[in-house]
Amino acid sequence: MGDKLRRYPPALANDNKREFANVLLLCASATRLVNLARQAPAGPPWFWGTVDAQRYRLLPRGEERLFDVLPALPRDPQRSVELCIGKRWRQR
Repeated sequence: MGDKLRRYPPALANDNKREFANVLLLCASATRLVNLARQAPAGPPWFWGTVDAQRYRLLPRGEERLFDVLPALPRDPQRSVELCIGKRWRQR
């Protein structure tokens, strides 16, 4: 998993909005979250891990935020969050 996490920064290196790129990691246990924190590179993109899908911890540093206050660009109110999570944002 560490190799996969380290591929995100180079992949987004030329994205002029990468300051707002979030990689959300939903973990089955706190132990898994701690292990991922050890392997996550400092952002951007920002790696946020959670075990409850409510409180996200910035990896590797540990700051916690609720989902709705993660760094992000303004969202089009016509698009639900569920349509954006797990997908690359695309203009239609």
